[in-house]
Amino acid sequence: MQKVAKLKKQASILSPWRGELRRLKKAIVVGVTSAALLLGVPAMADAETGGCYASSCTGKNPQGLCDGDAITVGRQAITYGDDEVGTLELRYSPSCAANWGRYTALTELKRTTLIFGKDFIYGRVTVWNPGEESQGVYRKSIGSGDDSSWSYMTDGTKVACTGVEPFFEDPTPYGWLMSRPDISAGWQDGPCY
Repeated sequence: MQKVAKLKKQASILSPWRGELRRLKKAIVVGVTSAALLLGVPAMADAETGGCYASSCTGKNPQGLCDGDAITVGRQAITYGDDEVGTLELRYSPSCAANWGRYTALTELKRTTLIFGKDFIYGRVTVWNPGEESQGVYRKSIGSGDDSSWSYMTDGTKVACTGVEPFFEDPTPYGWLMSRPDISAGWQDGPCY
C-alpha cells in the first residue's frame, strides 16, 4: 500500500506537467511534419521528374528531364509516296506524366542516296492534347550521326496525339553560299493515346 500511495503522490506532482508535455510533443510533431512537407517532398519530386509533372511539363524539352523512364505508347510508319521514310512514336514518361512525339528516319535514308540524293533528313514533330495548343518541335535535324527529331512535351494525364512533317534537302545544285530549299514529304498525323 505504501508503494501505491507513493506512486499516486508522484503522479499528482507530474499531473500539471502532463498537459504541457502533450502539447509540446504535438507542437514538435506538427513542426517537423510541416518542415518535411514544405522542404523535403517537392525537392524529392523535382529530382525524380526533372522538375515537372503533367501540365507543368507542357512546352519543356523531354531530353534530360523525363526521357529516363520513357516508353513508346504508339508507333506509326511514315511514308513518302510508296516509300517508308521513318517512324513516328508517341512517347510517355510515367514519372512525369508527360507525352512527346519522336520521329526517327530510316537508317538507309540517312546513310545513302536512296530516294533524294542526300543524306540529310529531318522531321517537324509536334504533340498536342486534342482541343489544346500544339507543342512544336524541339530538335529537328537528323543526319551526321544523329538519329531523332522530337517535340516539346504536353500533359500526359490527358489524351495526346503526335504528327510529323518530314523534310529532305533539295538535291538541286546551288552555289556554295546559297541556301537550299527543303522538300516536304507532307504532314502526317500519327498515333494518339
